[in-house]
Amino acid sequence: MEQRFPGADQVPEAPVAHPVHPAVMNDPVRNVRTLHRFEFVRHRPPAFAERALVFLTSGGRPQTYLPHQQPTRGELVSKNFRTLYEVEMGIQHLSFDHRLPSDGDAFFFSAETDLTWRVVDPTAVVEKRVRDVRALI
Repeated sequence: MEQRFPGADQVPEAPVAHPVHPAVMNDPVRNVRTLHRFEFVRHRPPAFAERALVFLTSGGRPQTYLPHQQPTRGELVSKNFRTLYEVEMGIQHLSFDHRLPSDGDAFFFSAETDLTWRVVDPTAVVEKRVRDVRALI
């Protein structure tokens, strides 16, 4: 006697391909988190090829480490860092549509702007609380 399993005669459905749309990158700050006093004694902060680490001390002063730099364990403990901002420094692309008025405001026409941007001063991004680069245009 042949043993059959429920659904054994059914052909599995092929996976459906969904279009992939790249995420819109308009926030240069990729992550913000509060730090505990001895959090990095055993585990170092994350290191990324194109992200700067901006630490804020308990007094609110920023200390920035560019992607090719890393803080020492002594700095992580002695400087009393309270907040960590991970700021994206790679080249980013952004595209958006907007309506522009014609002469006399009788008609509007559509325009599309393609923008390439990158952060050159991660400390300024944190100090000025830049969370949307479109507001800077």
